[in-house]
Amino acid sequence: MWRGNNRSRERLRSESDCSVYDEEYRIMILGAESVGKTAICQVFVGGKEDDDGYDRLVIQKTAKFRRAEFCAWDAVDGQTCCMRLTEIRMPLTGGSQNGTDDPVFKTLTQRADGFLLIYSVTNIESFWSAMEYYHLVIQIRNHSDTPLVFIANKTDCVNGQVVTSSKGREAAFDICASYYETSVRSDPDSIKFVFHDVIRQVRSVRMHARSQEQPCTKMRGLIHRLSWKSKKKQSKSRLRQKLNSPEEIKKEL
Repeated sequence: MWRGNNRSRERLRSESDCSVYDEEYRIMILGAESVGKTAICQVFVGGKEDDDGYDRLVIQKTAKFRRAEFCAWDAVDGQTCCMRLTEIRMPLTGGSQNGTDDPVFKTLTQRADGFLLIYSVTNIESFWSAMEYYHLVIQIRNHSDTPLVFIANKTDCVNGQVVTSSKGREAAFDICASYYETSVRSDPDSIKFVFHDVIRQVRSVRMHARSQEQPCTKMRGLIHRLSWKSKKKQSKSRLRQKLNSPEEIKKEL
């Protein structure tokens, strides 16, 4: 019998594999250096920034990018789900081709269900980096039906703000993404709404995909039934013709 405290139990649940009875979502968090990607993940998973209790599964640094992975369980609209968060920082100085040539980044992008694009309102270069990440994601996935959330972080730095709210909203509108302004320090409770938003988008995409498949299944079943009925009628018709033929009549006589 498990005798650990609630904290240990939640940690054990987070580190274990997702149950087949729960939904699993793979979310990628993309952005330039020092925009607050790790802090946002820490707050969502562990409750506060720099918390020793949050569940960081993997931290990997290579010559091309830095990757950190987190796991979190949460209830979104009353339905429990498992979220696999992958936070990546890749230098984009070589252009978007730098990302499409990397097999690890390409695979993670293709398998991801949704994306958080984060920039700092105090750094205009991070804003353009977030837009470049967007074009890179669309280029790799080769379609626009991708759940996206555009995040303007560090809004508590009022004096150092160089990217206006209107500029962020316009960019989010252009790329068909949700827009949020966040601050890990002044409003950490609002972070969960960002992740809940992308989960709702993923569910909507999945539901739409299932609705597209369902009519095809029904149509196949209808065609199969009509074909079966047609074959049955044809077999009965041939049987009648055979029984009514002169040779069959002679045999009966």
